[in-house]
Amino acid sequence: YNSQSYDDSVHTNTRCNGCSMYPVRGRRYKCVTCRDFDYCQTCYFKNSKKHDHPFVCKTLMKQNTKVHYNVTCDGCSMTPIYGKRYRCCKCI
Repeated sequence: YNSQSYDDSVHTNTRCNGCSMYPVRGRRYKCVTCRDFDYCQTCYFKNSKKHDHPFVCKTLMKQNTKVHYNVTCDGCSMTPIYGKRYRCCKCI
């Protein structure tokens, strides 16, 4: 789940509730139920099952990030897709 478009994202004023990273760098996962609960990418994949609420992925995009409108991700249903888009070579 790594994309060069997001590697240098820095979420100022956000601390990871898992490892206390401050500011959160890379992808940020925000709990949609709790008012102030965030995970960095590493803690989200390690701990998201322990925090029994849904999360939304927050990213900071570079200005030249490609946006794929009218396309929905088969994995997470995100639409539009931002950044690199991967397609299955067998399903094309």
